[in-house]
Amino acid sequence: MAKKQVRVSCANLGIVQIGEYYAMLKSKGSAVPKYSAIGGHSKTSKKVKEFLQYKCDAKFEENSDDLILYIPKSKINHFRSWYKKRMGRDNLDDELREELTEENSILKTLEGLTSEYMTTDETIAKSTRKGSNGELTYYFIDIYEVKLTDDQEDSMLNYAAAGDTLALLTKEELSLKHYNGAQLQADCINKYVDQYEDPFDDLESSIMNGLDTVYEDL
Repeated sequence: MAKKQVRVSCANLGIVQIGEYYAMLKSKGSAVPKYSAIGGHSKTSKKVKEFLQYKCDAKFEENSDDLILYIPKSKINHFRSWYKKRMGRDNLDDELREELTEENSILKTLEGLTSEYMTTDETIAKSTRKGSNGELTYYFIDIYEVKLTDDQEDSMLNYAAAGDTLALLTKEELSLKHYNGAQLQADCINKYVDQYEDPFDDLESSIMNGLDTVYEDL
């Protein structure tokens, strides 16, 4: 019998901090607020997918450019080695443009804004994605610190006060369990903020031990 494969999902996440607040997008038309961090699934190309099929025995979840795939547990380290090279996939810039200027018009321009890659978080959690809801997933999340100009900070503060698609939350508010699908993102931000001096120390060994435990029957 063929062994099950591990579902892997990759994303870019932007930490946008203004004073004591962190920016989170808020869904429209929902009775209960649903928040998500600025960012989204990593994108890649057909050529890279073919490479990962060869290198990691990857099978892709859907016909799109999202970097979501299934691989044997034994290939996690192979995938990690490729992923950490940070080649063959996008970064946060496209998501910043789409979410802050095109879809929501939170900012008029990204000129002067900077995003710096800081680290990659790895964690295991149940998916909340439509079509795979509840499926145990191994997440690779690239974390970026986003720095705004003074004018951009003012625009974001004004937008959050007047609109319904942007929320500015304190670190304590990020800890509340009311994210309806984005709690993983909030936890990721909190983890990074808490461990800023030495983020994700010994992460790889602890995650691999956890992977062996969670997927012990695979």
